Amino acid sequence: MPWALTSHFDSVGPNGRIETALFTDGLKRVVQTKKDAAVSPQAGTAPTDVMAVSGRVTFDPFGRTAQQFYPVTEPLGQQGTFNPAFDSVQPTVTAFDILDRVTQVTIPDNTTTSTAYDFGADRSGQTQFRTTVIDANGKQKQMFRDVRALITTVNEFNNNGATEFQTTTRTMSPASSTTSSAAAS
Repeated sequence: MPWALTSHFDSVGPNGRIETALFTDGLKRVVQTKKDAAVSPQAGTAPTDVMAVSGRVTFDPFGRTAQQFYPVTEPLGQQGTFNPAFDSVQPTVTAFDILDRVTQVTIPDNTTTSTAYDFGADRSGQTQFRTTVIDANGKQKQMFRDVRALITTVNEFNNNGATEFQTTTRTMSPASSTTSSAAAS
């Protein structure tokens, strides 16, 4: 597996440098990063020098990041060796639609953020591309974009979508500059 090693000066570290190793796959995607670190094994204990290893990443058949795991640590001196360990905590899972847009992100505590894509009338009554995001707390946000992908209206809701509390509208010129902007609450 291709990898690169960089070193940075560290006046207080064990060997006078901080080393960072970067591993890539055959598609030039970064699949792991290791970096020298001082980590306390338990709260209140003195830190030990280890390598912090980025969490493992799994890809779906289309090359998109499907799962992202938490980082792990390993002893110093293994910079050039890929660490195959997966953290024991449930990973962050991402789902996509057929157009490669993120539709749902589930984090390790099983809360989700969902995103829906469709068309709708913005504040001025124009039919635009609408993106609706609902976070883990049930807060909803709608963004309307024109054919040039410029945001025309943003609606933010509270009380599980029952109360609209913030609307922002922008009018754009053909040169993509804002000609007017209005906010209402």
